[in-house]
Amino acid sequence: MNGAFKRNTEFWNNWGNPTTREIVTNNGRKWMHIVSTTERFEGYSQNHYSDYGITIEGGKTYTISLKAYAASGTPTICVGFHWFTIDNPSSIAN
Repeated sequence: MNGAFKRNTEFWNNWGNPTTREIVTNNGRKWMHIVSTTERFEGYSQNHYSDYGITIEGGKTYTISLKAYAASGTPTICVGFHWFTIDNPSSIAN
């Protein structure tokens, strides 16, 4: 939801305390800009439950994509997905 950041950070939650966390516009598109020098897991996160309007249906294929850019060096990016039922959040399956 709001993956193109047309509504800035609506539906996105702050995660950790990076040096820089902002939505920037470049070439007419909005991008997540995160700079971190101390923590490993920082940036933005989203939680999608059926009450947010997104329901994952069995037997269907979904595509999730992202573009990442590093100004210098060889940083590491981590994207995680956790699936669980709304009735049993402790049933996390990575």
